[in-house]
Amino acid sequence: MSPTEVAEQVAAEFARYVDAMPQPRIAIAVPGGSVADLLFPRFATLAIDWRRIDVTWVDERVVPPDHPDSNVRAARHLWIDRLAESPRLIPPPFSPDADLMAAEWQRMLVATIGSPPRLAVAILGVGPDGHVASIFPQHPSLERDDAWAIGVHDAPKPPPDRVTLTRATLARASELWVVACGSEKAAAIGEVRRNPASPLPLARVVAGGPRVRWFLDDAAAA
Repeated sequence: MSPTEVAEQVAAEFARYVDAMPQPRIAIAVPGGSVADLLFPRFATLAIDWRRIDVTWVDERVVPPDHPDSNVRAARHLWIDRLAESPRLIPPPFSPDADLMAAEWQRMLVATIGSPPRLAVAILGVGPDGHVASIFPQHPSLERDDAWAIGVHDAPKPPPDRVTLTRATLARASELWVVACGSEKAAAIGEVRRNPASPLPLARVVAGGPRVRWFLDDAAAA
């Protein structure tokens, strides 16, 4: 399966998922990075009732929302601004202080979708090191389960300041959709699928209980 075919599969599955859900509102969390670039142009073509959807992000960089590195900006540019009718957005509200930004984001999540904030679907990309969202190996972000969203400092990839949903939030999603393309992801994906006790962040998240669906190209699945 090619990356293009992965994107088409995820988009088609998402349309089917929304159509089958009886609830009047559906909350989802979406990623940034290469997965956003791959998926969002396909999402923009889906003929679904986006007004039913609450959209938040699995993580965000501590940059203004119009910054080229912003995950929110990527989603707007590639997907949301192309829709005739917009979903309800719960973006991390920019602050130069990651902890204040995370606290306000958590407040917004709780006010909009409840406490704990229960996601129907969280879509996750995967780093070559097995990180998901901004939850990194051997980093304090991996052990934080005392909040629904946290500030991340000294991230091992730029920018160092970020905000992320925690493992506690992702573990309460009804489904986790893991989307990965490229041979550089294969080692982490393989370890997690072979060894549920792996210490990698991806393994720690998928062990939390939600249904997990894998959307992998041939290189990542090798």
